[in-house]
Amino acid sequence: MAGLQWIRLDTTFPDNPKIMDLVDRNLHRVAFAHIEMMCHVGKTLTDGYFAEGALRRYAITKKDAGIAVESGLWVPSRGGGFEINGWAEHNPVDDAAMARSEKARRAAEKRWRDQRGDGDAQAV
Repeated sequence: MAGLQWIRLDTTFPDNPKIMDLVDRNLHRVAFAHIEMMCHVGKTLTDGYFAEGALRRYAITKKDAGIAVESGLWVPSRGGGFEINGWAEHNPVDDAAMARSEKARRAAEKRWRDQRGDGDAQAV
């Protein structure tokens, strides 16, 4: 998918009790791992799910993944892997994200055609 993709990150994220607890326990790396995985699922459009193998991509240990689960940030998925707890509440589901992306793509194509002078004119 072309273009920038975004996730929603509340400005009070650092004040979330789960994050504050990790910071108080000097587990900043787990809090950052959570941000990395939110970016990953936003990029891959998996509605909050990520495979256990994705942990290696971000050098996240199984121990840190366990801490993220214990803290309530991640939930083990039935088929393996994990889900970001509350993902759908804060980020659009796949269909909505895809619809927005398609709309943006069409608008960008139209701007490009208009700049080139192609516009909606039919070729003769």
